[in-house]
Amino acid sequence: MAPSSAADIGGLIVKIAESGVSVLALARASEEALARASQEAMADVAGSTDVSVGAAIAPQTRVLEFAEPVTQAQAEQAAAQLQSRADVVWAEPDVPVRIASTTPVIPSDPLFAQQWDMWDADRPVGGYSVKAPLIWGTTTGSPDVVVAVIDTGIQEHPDLDAQVLPGYDFIRDIDRANDGDARDSDPADPGDWISASDKLKPAFSECRVLPSSWHGTHVAGTIAATQGNAEGISGVAPGVRILPVRALGKCGGYLSDVIAAMRWAAGDSISGVPANPTPAQVINLSLGTASPDAPCSRAQQEAISFVRSRGTVVVAAAGNDASPVSVQSPADCADVISVTATSRTGALAYYANYGQREGDITLAAPGGDARLDTRILSTFNSGLEGPEQPGYALAQGTSEAAPHVSAAAALLYTLGVTDPSAVERRLIAAVQPFPDDVANACTATRCGAGILDLSRLTVDEPVVTPPQSVKDIAVSWRYGAAAAIAVLRWPAPSGDAATKYRWRVARAGGEYGDWTLTQPRLARIPGLRLNRAYRVQIQAGNTAGWSAPTTVRLRP
Repeated sequence: MAPSSAADIGGLIVKIAESGVSVLALARASEEALARASQEAMADVAGSTDVSVGAAIAPQTRVLEFAEPVTQAQAEQAAAQLQSRADVVWAEPDVPVRIASTTPVIPSDPLFAQQWDMWDADRPVGGYSVKAPLIWGTTTGSPDVVVAVIDTGIQEHPDLDAQVLPGYDFIRDIDRANDGDARDSDPADPGDWISASDKLKPAFSECRVLPSSWHGTHVAGTIAATQGNAEGISGVAPGVRILPVRALGKCGGYLSDVIAAMRWAAGDSISGVPANPTPAQVINLSLGTASPDAPCSRAQQEAISFVRSRGTVVVAAAGNDASPVSVQSPADCADVISVTATSRTGALAYYANYGQREGDITLAAPGGDARLDTRILSTFNSGLEGPEQPGYALAQGTSEAAPHVSAAAALLYTLGVTDPSAVERRLIAAVQPFPDDVANACTATRCGAGILDLSRLTVDEPVVTPPQSVKDIAVSWRYGAAAAIAVLRWPAPSGDAATKYRWRVARAGGEYGDWTLTQPRLARIPGLRLNRAYRVQIQAGNTAGWSAPTTVRLRP
Protein backbone atom coordinates (compact mmCIF):
# COMPACT_ATOMS: atom_id res chain seq x y z
CA MET A 1 0.00 0.00 0.00
CA ALA A 2 1.11 3.57 -0.58
CA PRO A 3 0.30 6.89 1.07
CA SER A 4 -2.52 8.82 -0.50
CA SER A 5 -2.24 12.47 -1.48
CA ALA A 6 -5.69 13.14 0.00
CA ALA A 7 -5.96 16.35 2.01
CA ASP A 8 -8.59 15.03 4.47
CA ILE A 9 -7.08 13.57 7.65
CA GLY A 10 -9.34 11.68 10.06
CA GLY A 11 -7.14 11.66 13.13
CA LEU A 12 -3.71 11.33 14.75
CA ILE A 13 -1.57 8.41 15.86
CA VAL A 14 0.03 9.17 19.23
CA LYS A 15 2.62 7.28 21.29
CA ILE A 16 2.37 7.89 25.04
CA ALA A 17 5.50 8.06 27.20
CA GLU A 18 6.24 5.13 29.55
CA SER A 19 5.57 5.82 33.26
CA GLY A 20 6.16 2.56 35.14
CA VAL A 21 2.48 1.54 35.09
CA SER A 22 0.80 -1.13 33.05
CA VAL A 23 -0.21 -0.34 29.52
CA LEU A 24 -3.88 -0.70 30.44
CA ALA A 25 -3.56 1.62 33.42
CA LEU A 26 -1.54 4.04 31.35
CA ALA A 27 -4.17 4.09 28.65
CA ARG A 28 -6.97 4.74 31.12
CA ALA A 29 -5.05 7.44 32.97
CA SER A 30 -3.94 9.16 29.81
CA GLU A 31 -7.13 8.92 27.78
CA GLU A 32 -8.91 11.91 29.30
CA ALA A 33 -5.81 14.12 29.32
CA LEU A 34 -4.91 13.09 25.79
CA ALA A 35 -8.37 13.84 24.46
CA ARG A 36 -8.44 17.20 26.21
CA ALA A 37 -4.99 18.14 24.89
CA SER A 38 -5.97 17.06 21.38
CA GLN A 39 -9.14 19.13 21.46
CA GLU A 40 -7.13 22.16 22.57
CA ALA A 41 -4.60 21.61 19.80
CA MET A 42 -7.29 21.22 17.14
CA ALA A 43 -9.12 24.30 18.40
CA ASP A 44 -5.91 26.27 17.87
CA VAL A 45 -5.35 25.12 14.27
CA ALA A 46 -8.82 24.27 12.96
CA GLY A 47 -11.28 26.23 15.00
CA SER A 48 -13.19 23.60 16.94
CA THR A 49 -13.53 19.87 16.42
CA ASP A 50 -14.47 16.95 18.65
CA VAL A 51 -11.72 14.43 19.36
CA SER A 52 -12.13 10.95 20.82
CA VAL A 53 -9.51 8.38 21.81
CA GLY A 54 -9.80 5.32 19.60
CA ALA A 55 -8.19 1.92 19.48
CA ALA A 56 -4.76 0.96 20.76
CA ILE A 57 -2.70 -0.16 17.76
CA ALA A 58 0.61 -0.92 19.48
CA PRO A 59 2.10 -0.72 22.98
CA GLN A 60 1.51 2.79 24.36
CA THR A 61 0.16 3.89 20.96
CA ARG A 62 -3.39 5.19 20.47
CA VAL A 63 -5.49 6.60 17.66
CA LEU A 64 -7.14 10.00 18.20
CA GLU A 65 -10.21 10.25 15.96
CA PHE A 66 -11.58 13.59 14.73
CA ALA A 67 -15.33 14.03 14.40
CA GLU A 68 -14.68 15.85 11.10
CA PRO A 69 -11.70 15.51 8.75
CA VAL A 70 -9.09 18.26 8.66
CA THR A 71 -6.37 19.15 6.18
CA GLN A 72 -2.95 17.56 6.40
CA ALA A 73 -1.41 20.90 7.36
CA GLN A 74 -3.86 21.31 10.25
CA ALA A 75 -3.26 17.75 11.43
CA GLU A 76 0.51 18.26 11.33
CA GLN A 77 0.21 21.44 13.40
CA ALA A 78 -1.94 19.65 15.98
CA ALA A 79 0.53 16.75 16.08
CA ALA A 80 3.40 19.17 16.69
CA GLN A 81 1.55 20.74 19.62
CA LEU A 82 0.86 17.33 21.16
CA GLN A 83 4.44 16.23 20.67
CA SER A 84 5.63 19.15 22.80
CA ARG A 85 3.95 17.55 25.85
CA ALA A 86 6.12 15.59 28.29
CA ASP A 87 3.74 12.61 28.25
CA VAL A 88 3.81 12.23 24.43
CA VAL A 89 6.73 10.55 22.63
CA TRP A 90 5.49 11.43 19.15
CA ALA A 91 2.33 12.26 17.24
CA GLU A 92 1.58 12.13 13.52
CA PRO A 93 -1.42 12.37 11.16
CA ASP A 94 -3.36 9.17 10.50
CA VAL A 95 -3.15 9.56 6.73
CA PRO A 96 -5.41 7.69 4.28
CA VAL A 97 -3.82 4.92 2.24
CA ARG A 98 -4.93 3.25 -0.96
CA ILE A 99 -3.96 0.26 -3.00
CA ALA A 100 -0.95 1.01 -5.15
CA SER A 101 -1.56 -0.27 -8.67
CA THR A 102 1.70 -1.99 -9.48
CA THR A 103 0.44 -4.85 -11.66
CA PRO A 104 -0.56 -3.77 -15.17
CA VAL A 105 -3.80 -5.14 -16.62
CA ILE A 106 -2.68 -6.29 -20.08
CA PRO A 107 -5.66 -6.78 -22.43
CA SER A 108 -6.00 -9.64 -24.90
CA ASP A 109 -6.36 -7.42 -27.96
CA PRO A 110 -3.97 -8.97 -30.53
CA LEU A 111 -2.20 -5.73 -31.52
CA PHE A 112 -1.82 -4.34 -28.01
CA ALA A 113 1.86 -5.29 -27.88
CA GLN A 114 2.45 -2.69 -30.61
CA GLN A 115 0.78 0.07 -28.58
CA TRP A 116 3.90 1.39 -26.84
CA ASP A 117 1.99 4.60 -26.13
CA MET A 118 -0.35 2.65 -23.82
CA TRP A 119 2.30 0.43 -22.22
CA ASP A 120 5.92 0.15 -23.31
CA ALA A 121 6.81 -3.41 -22.37
CA ASP A 122 10.39 -2.92 -23.57
CA ARG A 123 11.14 -0.31 -20.90
CA PRO A 124 10.97 -0.44 -17.09
CA VAL A 125 7.51 0.25 -15.61
CA GLY A 126 6.03 1.15 -19.00
CA GLY A 127 8.69 3.70 -19.96
CA TYR A 128 7.24 6.98 -21.23
CA SER A 129 3.88 5.53 -22.20
CA VAL A 130 0.69 6.77 -20.51
CA LYS A 131 0.74 3.49 -18.49
CA ALA A 132 -2.94 2.82 -19.13
CA PRO A 133 -2.83 -0.77 -17.79
CA LEU A 134 -2.11 0.63 -14.32
CA ILE A 135 -5.48 2.43 -14.22
CA TRP A 136 -7.53 -0.31 -15.89
CA GLY A 137 -7.68 -2.27 -12.65
CA THR A 138 -9.63 0.69 -11.25
CA THR A 139 -11.68 1.81 -14.25
CA THR A 140 -11.86 1.59 -18.02
CA GLY A 141 -14.50 4.31 -18.23
CA SER A 142 -18.29 4.46 -18.08
CA PRO A 143 -20.77 4.41 -20.99
CA ASP A 144 -22.40 7.41 -19.31
CA VAL A 145 -19.31 9.51 -20.10
CA VAL A 146 -19.12 10.96 -23.62
CA VAL A 147 -16.09 12.25 -25.51
CA ALA A 148 -16.88 14.36 -28.57
CA VAL A 149 -14.37 13.96 -31.40
CA ILE A 150 -14.67 17.09 -33.54
CA ASP A 151 -12.83 16.00 -36.63
CA THR A 152 -13.30 14.46 -40.10
CA GLY A 153 -16.01 12.10 -38.93
CA ILE A 154 -15.66 8.41 -38.09
CA GLN A 155 -15.88 5.39 -40.38
CA GLU A 156 -17.46 2.09 -39.38
CA HIS A 157 -14.95 -0.15 -37.64
CA PRO A 158 -15.33 -3.34 -35.58
CA ASP A 159 -13.15 -1.85 -32.83
CA LEU A 160 -15.30 1.30 -32.64
CA ASP A 161 -18.87 0.49 -33.66
CA ALA A 162 -20.00 -0.44 -30.14
CA GLN A 163 -18.59 2.80 -28.76
CA VAL A 164 -19.96 5.36 -31.23
CA LEU A 165 -23.13 7.40 -30.61
CA PRO A 166 -25.22 9.19 -33.26
CA GLY A 167 -23.55 12.50 -34.06
CA TYR A 168 -23.81 15.29 -36.62
CA ASP A 169 -22.06 16.72 -39.70
CA PHE A 170 -21.56 20.50 -39.39
CA ILE A 171 -19.75 21.14 -42.70
CA ARG A 172 -21.64 23.79 -44.69
CA ASP A 173 -19.46 23.80 -47.81
CA ILE A 174 -20.64 20.99 -50.12
CA ASP A 175 -17.29 20.61 -51.89
CA ARG A 176 -15.45 20.23 -48.61
CA ALA A 177 -18.11 17.95 -47.17
CA ASN A 178 -17.59 15.51 -50.07
CA ASP A 179 -20.78 13.64 -49.23
CA GLY A 180 -23.21 15.29 -51.64
CA ASP A 181 -24.79 17.76 -49.23
CA ALA A 182 -24.03 20.26 -46.50
CA ARG A 183 -25.01 19.90 -42.83
CA ASP A 184 -26.76 16.64 -42.06
CA SER A 185 -27.20 13.99 -39.38
CA ASP A 186 -24.59 11.62 -40.84
CA PRO A 187 -21.10 12.22 -39.37
CA ALA A 188 -19.51 9.31 -41.25
CA ASP A 189 -16.21 10.16 -42.92
CA PRO A 190 -16.56 9.81 -46.74
CA GLY A 191 -12.84 10.48 -47.22
CA ASP A 192 -10.92 13.74 -47.51
CA TRP A 193 -8.47 12.91 -50.32
CA ILE A 194 -7.18 15.64 -52.60
CA SER A 195 -6.54 14.54 -56.18
CA ALA A 196 -4.63 16.36 -58.91
CA SER A 197 -7.95 17.39 -60.44
CA ASP A 198 -9.19 18.66 -57.05
CA LYS A 199 -6.12 20.88 -56.84
CA LEU A 200 -7.20 22.67 -60.01
CA LYS A 201 -10.28 23.99 -58.18
CA PRO A 202 -9.86 27.39 -56.48
CA ALA A 203 -11.08 26.03 -53.13
CA PHE A 204 -8.34 23.38 -53.06
CA SER A 205 -5.50 25.10 -54.91
CA GLU A 206 -3.44 25.56 -51.73
CA CYS A 207 -3.86 21.93 -50.63
CA ARG A 208 -1.42 19.09 -51.22
CA VAL A 209 -2.36 16.00 -53.24
CA LEU A 210 -2.93 13.38 -50.53
CA PRO A 211 -4.95 10.22 -49.88
CA SER A 212 -7.74 10.22 -47.31
CA SER A 213 -6.47 10.71 -43.76
CA TRP A 214 -9.25 8.92 -41.80
CA HIS A 215 -8.08 11.29 -39.10
CA GLY A 216 -11.19 11.19 -36.90
CA THR A 217 -11.24 7.39 -36.97
CA HIS A 218 -7.60 7.25 -35.85
CA VAL A 219 -8.21 9.74 -33.01
CA ALA A 220 -11.34 7.90 -31.82
CA GLY A 221 -9.48 4.59 -31.58
CA THR A 222 -6.89 6.02 -29.20
CA ILE A 223 -9.68 7.26 -26.96
CA ALA A 224 -12.07 4.33 -26.85
CA ALA A 225 -11.31 1.34 -29.10
CA THR A 226 -13.06 -1.69 -27.61
CA GLN A 227 -10.99 -3.76 -25.20
CA GLY A 228 -10.92 -7.55 -24.98
CA ASN A 229 -12.90 -8.24 -28.16
CA ALA A 230 -10.14 -10.25 -29.87
CA GLU A 231 -9.91 -7.41 -32.38
CA GLY A 232 -6.99 -5.07 -32.96
CA ILE A 233 -6.18 -2.58 -30.23
CA SER A 234 -7.47 -1.02 -27.02
CA GLY A 235 -8.28 2.62 -26.37
CA VAL A 236 -7.20 4.45 -23.22
CA ALA A 237 -10.82 4.59 -22.00
CA PRO A 238 -12.55 1.67 -23.75
CA GLY A 239 -15.64 1.94 -21.57
CA VAL A 240 -16.67 5.48 -22.60
CA ARG A 241 -18.68 6.56 -25.63
CA ILE A 242 -17.59 8.58 -28.66
CA LEU A 243 -19.74 11.38 -30.10
CA PRO A 244 -18.63 11.93 -33.72
CA VAL A 245 -19.03 15.57 -34.74
CA ARG A 246 -17.84 16.28 -38.27
CA ALA A 247 -16.36 19.74 -38.94
CA LEU A 248 -13.40 18.92 -41.20
CA GLY A 249 -13.53 17.65 -44.78
CA LYS A 250 -11.44 17.96 -47.90
CA CYS A 251 -8.56 20.35 -47.21
CA GLY A 252 -9.78 20.99 -43.67
CA GLY A 253 -12.68 23.24 -42.78
CA TYR A 254 -13.78 26.56 -41.36
CA LEU A 255 -13.59 27.93 -37.84
CA SER A 256 -17.31 28.74 -37.90
CA ASP A 257 -18.18 25.05 -38.37
CA VAL A 258 -15.82 24.03 -35.57
CA ILE A 259 -17.39 26.57 -33.22
CA ALA A 260 -20.92 25.38 -34.02
CA ALA A 261 -19.77 21.78 -33.52
CA MET A 262 -18.24 22.59 -30.13
CA ARG A 263 -21.34 24.32 -28.86
CA TRP A 264 -23.65 21.54 -30.07
CA ALA A 265 -21.39 18.87 -28.59
CA ALA A 266 -21.71 20.53 -25.17
CA GLY A 267 -25.50 20.73 -25.42
CA ASP A 268 -26.09 24.19 -26.89
CA SER A 269 -28.93 24.82 -29.35
CA ILE A 270 -27.85 25.48 -32.95
CA SER A 271 -30.44 26.88 -35.35
CA GLY A 272 -31.62 24.27 -37.83
CA VAL A 273 -29.84 21.41 -36.05
CA PRO A 274 -31.62 18.82 -33.87
CA ALA A 275 -30.80 18.90 -30.16
CA ASN A 276 -27.91 16.77 -28.98
CA PRO A 277 -29.37 14.02 -26.73
CA THR A 278 -25.94 12.99 -25.40
CA PRO A 279 -23.88 16.11 -24.52
CA ALA A 280 -20.19 15.45 -24.09
CA GLN A 281 -18.20 15.81 -20.89
CA VAL A 282 -14.98 16.03 -22.93
CA ILE A 283 -14.30 17.60 -26.35
CA ASN A 284 -11.20 16.53 -28.29
CA LEU A 285 -9.85 19.04 -30.82
CA SER A 286 -7.04 17.42 -32.78
CA LEU A 287 -7.06 20.39 -35.13
CA GLY A 288 -5.70 23.91 -35.44
CA THR A 289 -5.86 27.07 -37.48
CA ALA A 290 -4.25 26.82 -40.90
CA SER A 291 -2.42 30.13 -40.54
CA PRO A 292 0.90 29.90 -38.68
CA ASP A 293 0.04 33.15 -36.89
CA ALA A 294 -3.62 32.94 -35.85
CA PRO A 295 -3.97 33.28 -32.08
CA CYS A 296 -7.24 32.55 -30.30
CA SER A 297 -10.09 34.60 -31.73
CA ARG A 298 -12.94 36.08 -29.73
CA ALA A 299 -15.41 33.71 -31.39
CA GLN A 300 -13.32 30.71 -30.35
CA GLN A 301 -12.83 32.00 -26.82
CA GLU A 302 -16.53 32.68 -26.33
CA ALA A 303 -17.35 29.15 -27.52
CA ILE A 304 -14.75 27.59 -25.24
CA SER A 305 -15.90 29.65 -22.25
CA PHE A 306 -19.49 28.54 -22.93
CA VAL A 307 -18.47 24.90 -23.22
CA ARG A 308 -16.51 25.11 -19.98
CA SER A 309 -19.50 26.71 -18.24
CA ARG A 310 -21.54 23.63 -19.19
CA GLY A 311 -19.11 21.40 -17.31
CA THR A 312 -17.24 20.19 -20.40
CA VAL A 313 -13.46 19.95 -20.70
CA VAL A 314 -11.78 21.01 -23.96
CA VAL A 315 -8.54 19.27 -24.96
CA ALA A 316 -6.61 20.63 -27.95
CA ALA A 317 -3.55 19.52 -29.88
CA ALA A 318 -0.68 22.01 -29.74
CA GLY A 319 0.09 21.70 -33.46
CA ASN A 320 2.83 20.25 -35.64
CA ASP A 321 4.81 23.25 -36.90
CA ALA A 322 7.75 22.94 -34.47
CA SER A 323 6.93 26.50 -33.41
CA PRO A 324 5.57 28.33 -30.36
CA VAL A 325 2.04 27.27 -29.46
CA SER A 326 1.14 30.91 -28.71
CA VAL A 327 0.33 31.40 -32.40
CA GLN A 328 -1.75 28.21 -32.79
CA SER A 329 -5.42 28.17 -31.88
CA PRO A 330 -7.43 26.70 -30.26
CA ALA A 331 -4.54 25.34 -28.17
CA ASP A 332 -3.61 28.88 -27.09
CA CYS A 333 -7.13 29.77 -25.93
CA ALA A 334 -7.87 30.19 -22.23
CA ASP A 335 -9.53 27.26 -20.44
CA VAL A 336 -8.17 24.75 -22.97
CA ILE A 337 -5.99 21.81 -21.95
CA SER A 338 -3.21 22.12 -24.52
CA VAL A 339 -1.23 18.98 -25.32
CA THR A 340 2.12 18.63 -27.03
CA ALA A 341 3.68 15.38 -28.22
CA THR A 342 6.56 13.30 -26.92
CA SER A 343 8.45 10.45 -28.53
CA ARG A 344 9.04 6.97 -27.12
CA THR A 345 12.15 8.30 -25.35
CA GLY A 346 10.17 11.03 -23.56
CA ALA A 347 11.71 13.83 -25.66
CA LEU A 348 9.71 16.56 -27.35
CA ALA A 349 8.74 15.19 -30.76
CA TYR A 350 10.65 16.94 -33.56
CA TYR A 351 7.48 18.30 -35.19
CA ALA A 352 5.59 19.34 -32.04
CA ASN A 353 4.72 22.90 -31.11
CA TYR A 354 6.06 24.02 -27.74
CA GLY A 355 5.65 26.69 -25.10
CA GLN A 356 7.69 29.85 -24.69
CA ARG A 357 6.24 30.61 -21.24
CA GLU A 358 5.29 28.30 -18.42
CA GLY A 359 1.58 27.58 -18.82
CA ASP A 360 1.53 27.79 -22.63
CA ILE A 361 1.37 23.97 -22.75
CA THR A 362 -0.63 22.10 -20.12
CA LEU A 363 1.02 18.69 -20.43
CA ALA A 364 2.51 16.23 -22.91
CA ALA A 365 1.49 12.78 -24.12
CA PRO A 366 2.88 10.27 -26.61
CA GLY A 367 2.51 11.42 -30.21
CA GLY A 368 5.08 9.24 -31.93
CA ASP A 369 8.17 9.87 -34.01
CA ALA A 370 8.49 8.43 -37.52
CA ARG A 371 12.23 9.09 -37.50
CA LEU A 372 12.55 6.56 -34.67
CA ASP A 373 9.99 4.20 -36.24
CA THR A 374 7.69 4.70 -33.24
CA ARG A 375 4.38 6.09 -34.39
CA ILE A 376 0.95 5.61 -32.78
CA LEU A 377 -1.14 2.59 -33.83
CA SER A 378 -4.90 3.13 -34.03
CA THR A 379 -8.05 2.41 -36.02
CA PHE A 380 -8.08 3.34 -39.71
CA ASN A 381 -9.53 2.53 -43.14
CA SER A 382 -7.67 1.14 -46.14
CA GLY A 383 -9.33 3.40 -48.71
CA LEU A 384 -7.04 5.82 -50.51
CA GLU A 385 -10.08 7.88 -51.50
CA GLY A 386 -13.47 6.59 -50.34
CA PRO A 387 -13.85 4.03 -47.54
CA GLU A 388 -12.90 0.42 -48.19
CA GLN A 389 -11.83 -2.03 -45.46
CA PRO A 390 -11.48 -1.16 -41.77
CA GLY A 391 -8.00 -1.72 -40.42
CA TYR A 392 -5.19 -0.18 -38.40
CA ALA A 393 -2.42 2.28 -39.22
CA LEU A 394 0.48 4.15 -37.66
CA ALA A 395 0.47 7.95 -37.44
CA GLN A 396 2.30 10.69 -35.58
CA GLY A 397 1.41 14.17 -34.36
CA THR A 398 -0.01 16.21 -31.54
CA SER A 399 -3.32 14.99 -32.99
CA GLU A 400 -2.32 11.58 -31.65
CA ALA A 401 -1.15 12.98 -28.29
CA ALA A 402 -4.33 14.92 -27.46
CA PRO A 403 -6.75 11.93 -27.44
CA HIS A 404 -4.69 10.22 -24.73
CA VAL A 405 -5.42 13.22 -22.50
CA SER A 406 -9.08 13.41 -23.56
CA ALA A 407 -9.47 9.77 -22.56
CA ALA A 408 -7.77 10.43 -19.22
CA ALA A 409 -10.23 13.27 -18.59
CA ALA A 410 -13.08 10.86 -19.37
CA LEU A 411 -11.72 8.42 -16.79
CA LEU A 412 -11.78 11.21 -14.19
CA TYR A 413 -15.42 11.96 -15.03
CA THR A 414 -16.10 8.25 -14.58
CA LEU A 415 -14.51 8.40 -11.12
CA GLY A 416 -16.76 11.31 -10.12
CA VAL A 417 -14.58 14.35 -10.82
CA THR A 418 -16.97 16.49 -12.88
CA ASP A 419 -15.77 20.09 -12.57
CA PRO A 420 -13.57 21.08 -15.54
CA SER A 421 -11.06 22.95 -13.38
CA ALA A 422 -10.85 20.01 -10.99
CA VAL A 423 -10.31 17.65 -13.93
CA GLU A 424 -7.53 19.88 -15.26
CA ARG A 425 -5.80 20.07 -11.88
CA ARG A 426 -5.76 16.29 -11.58
CA LEU A 427 -4.46 15.82 -15.10
CA ILE A 428 -1.63 18.26 -14.38
CA ALA A 429 -0.79 16.23 -11.27
CA ALA A 430 -0.96 12.86 -13.10
CA VAL A 431 2.35 13.15 -14.93
CA GLN A 432 5.82 11.67 -14.82
CA PRO A 433 8.84 13.97 -15.05
CA PHE A 434 10.55 14.60 -18.36
CA PRO A 435 13.89 12.88 -18.93
CA ASP A 436 16.77 15.33 -19.15
CA ASP A 437 19.29 13.01 -20.81
CA VAL A 438 17.75 12.98 -24.29
CA ALA A 439 18.11 15.20 -27.33
CA ASN A 440 15.36 17.83 -27.69
CA ALA A 441 14.50 17.41 -24.01
CA CYS A 442 11.30 18.83 -22.60
CA THR A 443 11.08 21.40 -19.81
CA ALA A 444 8.08 22.76 -17.93
CA THR A 445 8.16 25.84 -20.17
CA ARG A 446 8.36 23.90 -23.43
CA CYS A 447 6.12 20.92 -22.65
CA GLY A 448 4.00 21.63 -19.57
CA ALA A 449 3.67 19.72 -16.30
CA GLY A 450 5.07 16.39 -17.53
CA ILE A 451 4.12 13.32 -19.57
CA LEU A 452 0.66 11.89 -18.85
CA ASP A 453 1.00 8.95 -16.44
CA LEU A 454 -2.27 7.20 -15.63
CA SER A 455 -0.69 5.29 -12.75
CA ARG A 456 -0.72 8.66 -10.94
CA LEU A 457 -4.32 9.52 -11.82
CA THR A 458 -6.33 10.05 -8.65
CA VAL A 459 -9.52 11.75 -7.52
CA ASP A 460 -7.58 13.33 -4.65
CA GLU A 461 -7.25 17.11 -4.86
CA PRO A 462 -3.72 18.29 -5.68
CA VAL A 463 -2.42 21.38 -3.92
CA VAL A 464 -2.49 24.33 -6.34
CA THR A 465 -2.61 28.03 -5.48
CA PRO A 466 -3.57 30.98 -7.68
CA PRO A 467 -0.68 32.84 -9.28
CA GLN A 468 0.53 36.09 -7.78
CA SER A 469 -0.60 39.42 -9.18
CA VAL A 470 0.62 40.76 -12.51
CA LYS A 471 3.43 43.33 -12.23
CA ASP A 472 5.60 45.52 -14.46
CA ILE A 473 2.90 46.26 -17.03
CA ALA A 474 4.17 48.12 -20.10
CA VAL A 475 1.74 50.26 -22.14
CA SER A 476 2.01 51.27 -25.79
CA TRP A 477 -0.51 53.14 -27.94
CA ARG A 478 -1.96 53.06 -31.43
CA TYR A 479 -3.77 56.32 -32.21
CA GLY A 480 -6.68 57.06 -34.52
CA ALA A 481 -8.49 60.31 -35.27
CA ALA A 482 -10.74 60.22 -32.19
CA ALA A 483 -9.79 57.07 -30.29
CA ALA A 484 -6.82 54.92 -29.42
CA ILE A 485 -5.93 51.30 -28.78
CA ALA A 486 -3.92 50.56 -25.64
CA VAL A 487 -1.60 47.54 -25.85
CA LEU A 488 -0.60 46.22 -22.43
CA ARG A 489 2.16 43.63 -21.95
CA TRP A 490 3.54 42.03 -18.80
CA PRO A 491 5.91 39.23 -17.68
CA ALA A 492 4.69 35.99 -16.16
CA PRO A 493 3.83 36.46 -12.48
CA SER A 494 5.54 34.43 -9.77
CA GLY A 495 3.93 31.59 -7.84
CA ASP A 496 2.09 28.66 -9.41
CA ALA A 497 2.01 29.02 -13.20
CA ALA A 498 -0.63 31.27 -14.73
CA THR A 499 -2.51 29.56 -17.56
CA LYS A 500 -4.86 32.41 -18.44
CA TYR A 501 -5.34 36.15 -18.01
CA ARG A 502 -8.27 38.53 -18.12
CA TRP A 503 -8.84 42.29 -18.17
CA ARG A 504 -11.65 44.79 -17.79
CA VAL A 505 -11.86 48.54 -18.28
CA ALA A 506 -13.75 51.45 -16.72
CA ARG A 507 -13.87 55.17 -17.32
CA ALA A 508 -12.55 57.14 -14.37
CA GLY A 509 -15.31 57.26 -11.78
CA GLY A 510 -17.40 54.69 -13.67
CA GLU A 511 -18.16 51.01 -13.23
CA TYR A 512 -15.99 48.28 -14.69
CA GLY A 513 -17.25 46.40 -17.72
CA ASP A 514 -17.19 42.63 -18.18
CA TRP A 515 -14.00 40.63 -17.98
CA THR A 516 -12.32 39.70 -21.28
CA LEU A 517 -10.24 36.52 -21.33
CA THR A 518 -6.87 36.55 -23.03
CA GLN A 519 -4.30 33.75 -23.11
CA PRO A 520 -1.05 35.57 -24.00
CA ARG A 521 0.42 38.10 -21.57
CA LEU A 522 -1.04 40.89 -23.65
CA ALA A 523 -4.25 42.92 -23.69
CA ARG A 524 -5.44 45.02 -26.64
CA ILE A 525 -8.02 47.52 -25.42
CA PRO A 526 -9.70 49.38 -28.30
CA GLY A 527 -12.06 52.35 -28.39
CA LEU A 528 -10.42 54.57 -25.76
CA ARG A 529 -11.46 58.17 -26.39
CA LEU A 530 -8.69 60.73 -26.52
CA ASN A 531 -8.10 62.90 -23.43
CA ARG A 532 -10.29 60.73 -21.20
CA ALA A 533 -9.12 58.82 -18.13
CA TYR A 534 -9.59 55.06 -17.78
CA ARG A 535 -8.79 52.31 -15.31
CA VAL A 536 -7.85 48.79 -16.41
CA GLN A 537 -7.71 45.77 -14.11
CA ILE A 538 -5.70 42.67 -15.03
CA GLN A 539 -5.74 39.28 -13.31
CA ALA A 540 -3.69 36.11 -13.76
CA GLY A 541 -5.42 32.78 -13.23
CA ASN A 542 -5.04 29.02 -13.19
CA THR A 543 -7.19 26.09 -12.11
CA ALA A 544 -7.05 27.24 -8.47
CA GLY A 545 -8.53 30.69 -9.16
CA TRP A 546 -7.53 34.27 -9.92
CA SER A 547 -4.86 36.55 -8.49
CA ALA A 548 -5.68 39.86 -6.86
CA PRO A 549 -6.31 42.42 -9.63
CA THR A 550 -3.65 44.88 -10.72
CA THR A 551 -4.97 48.32 -11.70
CA VAL A 552 -3.43 50.46 -14.43
CA ARG A 553 -4.54 54.06 -15.10
CA LEU A 554 -4.65 55.15 -18.73
CA ARG A 555 -5.18 58.47 -20.49
CA PRO A 556 -4.73 58.38 -24.29
